[in-house]
Amino acid sequence: MQQATRSQSSMGDNAERIARETREAKEAQEAKVAQEAKDAKGAVVGAIEHATDKAKEFAGNAGEAVGHAKEKVQEWAVAAKDKVKEAAHATGEFATHAKDKVQEMATQAAHGAGEAIHTAGDELTRVVRRYPVQSLMVGLALGYLVARATSRS
Repeated sequence: MQQATRSQSSMGDNAERIARETREAKEAQEAKVAQEAKDAKGAVVGAIEHATDKAKEFAGNAGEAVGHAKEKVQEWAVAAKDKVKEAAHATGEFATHAKDKVQEMATQAAHGAGEAIHTAGDELTRVVRRYPVQSLMVGLALGYLVARATSRS
C-alpha cells in the first residue's frame, strides 16, 4: 500500500516537473520570438532611415528606380516568406519535442509563436500601406545598395 502511494506521488512529481520544464521552454521560446521581433523592428527602422536619405539622392531617376524597386520588393517578399517558413518549421520542431512531455502546452506555444509571426507580418504590411512612397524609396535605396555591393564583388 505504501509502495503504491509512493509510486503515485512519484508520478505526480514527474508530471509537475514535466509541466514546469514545458512552461519554461515555452517562456524561453516566447522570449526568443519577442527579441527577434524587436531586433527585426530595429533593423527595419534603421533601414528606413538610411533608405530615406539615399532616396533623396536618387529622386531624379524615379522611373527606372520604380521598376527596380518592384523587383526588390518581390525578392523581399520571397525572402520574408522563406523566413516565415523557417520560423514555422523551428516552432514545429519545438512543438514536436514538447508534445512528448505535454501535448496541450506545446500546441499552445506553437500557436503563440505563429500569432507573433503573423502580427509582425501584418505590421510590416500596415507600414507599407500607410507609407507607400517611403516604402518605395526604401526599396529603391536598398536595391541600389545591393546592386552596388554585388557589382563590386
